[in-house]
Parts: sequence; structure tokens; C-alpha cells
Amino acid sequence: MMLVWLLVVASELLNGRSRLLPIIAGFVFFQSFNGALGSSLSRHKIRLTPASSPHDFTNIGVSLLHSLLVSLSVGACVLVELYRTGSVAKMLEFESLYSRSWPGAYSVLAFSCGYFAYDQVDMIRRHLYQGWFPPLLVHHWLLLNCFTLALLRNVSINYLVLTLLCEMHSVFLHWRRISRMTGIRKLGSVAVITEWILNWITYFTSRLLVHGVISVKLYMDATKFPSKIELLLASSGMLGLDVLNIVLGLDLCRACMKEMRTKKARA
Repeated sequence: MMLVWLLVVASELLNGRSRLLPIIAGFVFFQSFNGALGSSLSRHKIRLTPASSPHDFTNIGVSLLHSLLVSLSVGACVLVELYRTGSVAKMLEFESLYSRSWPGAYSVLAFSCGYFAYDQVDMIRRHLYQGWFPPLLVHHWLLLNCFTLALLRNVSINYLVLTLLCEMHSVFLHWRRISRMTGIRKLGSVAVITEWILNWITYFTSRLLVHGVISVKLYMDATKFPSKIELLLASSGMLGLDVLNIVLGLDLCRACMKEMRTKKARA
């Protein structure tokens, strides 16, 4: 499947679609950072917990970098457009979200597309998944296809860029795993309490609220979509994200309660 995707992207680039170059740049950048992080891990002999593998560490480390870069980039795109239009209502008009591309939005989406391609390859090559139907691999594969289709047709760019605001929350998810892998996470510490507070704030705002608003907006704009297939893809994609967000929230709640019980037992 990745080979088919690569052939499609390569074909479009050869046909002069230079706007897709950030996809290749993203793939090369994150793959290079993976290699550099792996080398640094070996050179500095960073100790990981027994349950953690170097490949898991580098993969999550790259994911953390992606979340940081993309959340800052998308935030900048939104703020620039808000300053330019002076109104959230104008930003969220159907024509703005579907037909236009805010300054930098196309490149950010393409760069992030390159990350999802890299992550697919890394997880498959290093077997960083479990079971015959790994949810994360399927999730990234669907995102990769949706993003690429939107980039090729140059539609719904701003809709998709807004969904990437959830990367603000992903920063704290990835940091939580990195700190656990390296053993620097101390239950009950100010750092961990602060992390949980920011984790929950960004979960409810950048993930639940943003994705909820986009889902409602899709419902309100249903009759404005020129293609029913596009509407079906967008609606089913957001439904999938909303379900995943609820599952993620339940997992976070269980993890938080587990840590509270562990801290209480140690007291």
C-alpha cells in the first residue's frame, strides 16, 4: 500500500506538482532525525527502563518533535488568518475552509503527510505494533490517504489543518511516554502534576473541542459540498476521530487513576 502511495506522489511530482515537495521533505527530515536520535542514544548510553526498546524510544521521540513543530505551525497559521480576517466567523466560512488555503496551511499539511508516511514505514520496518489489525497503523494510513487526496485536489486544506491542532495534546502524550521510558518520571512530583494538568487541558480544548466544532461544521455545511463522496469521506473521517478521542480519554482516565492509586499505596 505504501508503494502505491509513493508511486502516486512521485508521479504527481514528475508532472510538475512542486507544491507536494514538503511531503518528501517531511519524510526525509523525520527519518533523518530518527537516525540521529538513535545514534545519540547509543553514543551517550542513555539508559531506558527494561520494558522499553531503543526503537520505541526513537519512534516516540520523532513523534514528539512532529507534534511540537506541527502544533506551533498550525497555531501560527490560525493566528495569521485570524489577524488577516479579523473574525473567527469569516475563518470558519465554508468557502474559506473548503476552497481556500490559509497562508502556510498547504505546506504544513504536506509536511505532516510526510511524517505519517515516515511513521508508517518505521513502525512496519521495526515491527512497532501488536496484533494483525493495529489501530495506530490503520489510523495513520487513513490520515495519509485523506491528506494526500486533499493535497492532490487542493480542497478542504483548512478543514484538515484545523484537525492537526490536536497535536498540541499529543505533545504531552508523547512526553509522558518518553519520561516513563527514561525513568525520569516521579509520581507526585510538581513536574508530573503539571504534565497531567496540561494533558487534560489540551485534551479537552485542542482535541475534543476542536474536533467537535469541525464535526458540527461539517454537518452544517453538508449541502454545500460539491461531491457527496467528499462529504462521506470527511464525515466518516471525523466520526472516526471523535470515537478515537473518546477511547483516548477513557485510557487517560484509567492511567490517571492508576497513578493516583500507586502514589497512595506508596505513601
